[in-house]
Amino acid sequence: MAERSKTKEMPQSVVDALFLASWKGERLAGRVRLIIAILAIIQFGAFNGSRIVESGNRRLQIVFLILIALLGSSVAILRWLKSSGPTRLLMRCSIAVDGVAVVLVTAPAAIWPDERYQGILDVPNMAFFSLAVILSGFRLDPRLAVTSLVLNTLGLTAVLWVDSANGHLLGGYGYQEVVIVYIIMVSSGLLAISMATRSRNLALDSSVSAFAEAKMRRQLGVYVPEEVVEMAVAQGALGLDGQEKELAVLFVDLRDFTELCAGKAPREVVSDLNAWLHEIVEVVQEERGTVDKYIGDCVMAVFGMVETEGNEASRCLRTAARIVARMKSFNRQRAASGLPEMHYGVGAHYGVGIVGSMGGAGRLQYTVIGDVVNRSSRLEEATKKSEFPVLISQVLLDKALKETGESLPATQEHASVILKGIKEPVDVVGLG
Repeated sequence: MAERSKTKEMPQSVVDALFLASWKGERLAGRVRLIIAILAIIQFGAFNGSRIVESGNRRLQIVFLILIALLGSSVAILRWLKSSGPTRLLMRCSIAVDGVAVVLVTAPAAIWPDERYQGILDVPNMAFFSLAVILSGFRLDPRLAVTSLVLNTLGLTAVLWVDSANGHLLGGYGYQEVVIVYIIMVSSGLLAISMATRSRNLALDSSVSAFAEAKMRRQLGVYVPEEVVEMAVAQGALGLDGQEKELAVLFVDLRDFTELCAGKAPREVVSDLNAWLHEIVEVVQEERGTVDKYIGDCVMAVFGMVETEGNEASRCLRTAARIVARMKSFNRQRAASGLPEMHYGVGAHYGVGIVGSMGGAGRLQYTVIGDVVNRSSRLEEATKKSEFPVLISQVLLDKALKETGESLPATQEHASVILKGIKEPVDVVGLG
């Protein structure tokens, strides 16, 4: 009862994982049963083939039919398992089939003994009782292992009683041998229970660990780019050392946000900002870019920060064009609700940046620094004095044209711009 309550409290993913582990265990048990049935039929036919067809040898005929029935039931249970999964009803039926089959295979020797019969404890088939109990441990359920032990012990007792009723049990044996048989059964049961408990705990621990890791990744992914989380898990924090990479960087800044905030409650300000950021971030992620950071009401996105696909410039250019289209739709919705438009500026550049873990005093950030970042940021600032909300460096455009044969967003000519901290004029094109 406590275990059932504990299972109910588990996350659904963990319950599903246990269900899958049980399904695999039952499937393995079913296959073992199927193999045993096939081997038993082959062995029985090889050594008793001629005697099976004798009309007077009822015991051999019955045993052979029982083995055929066991083979058929094994196939049926495997098919049932495939269609329904390891339901408790199915596993109980499977354990019952094991117990009944062992009794039916061993009992005829005591009911119809032949001239070579010396007592049921001489019959090799008696080992199947222990085997059936051990097999129950594959189901990952200690209660089913206990059930199997009880059923097979009752079956063993019934067969011993039949043998004793016919005067054979103690003919050549003493009580010690009978006690040893029961000790073997109990030992088999303890082995099955231990195996089921241990396997279930391992499956549970593995599932809980996997769930906790997935949960950690989801939670961490809210604050750190998901791609960086995956890389950190794979390489460890020490694997995020600095390296030079060719990549594209895009800055998007919300204009006049201070004025938009005037007279609004903090909750409204956060709501407006998050709505705007959602539009930008969604476009970036759809183009497989990495949102490196939020700088107040500004977004820095990087293409090629984690993995290089060879089309970073073209993806960055498409992102800029899609932001223009998305903002038009976004502002139409705001206007329909009586809200003011939210203006923006976008700057993008392609070049070499240094990527790695940066920071100190235990606070690190996986980010990009370098000229490519500075120029992108300066281009975004330059849009404040431009008729275009988006300025793309000619370097990025040329790289995008080389990367892909696909059609790229149309750009418009723009005069070179002087960027703060950069001596020579920078060739740019406009969007929007």
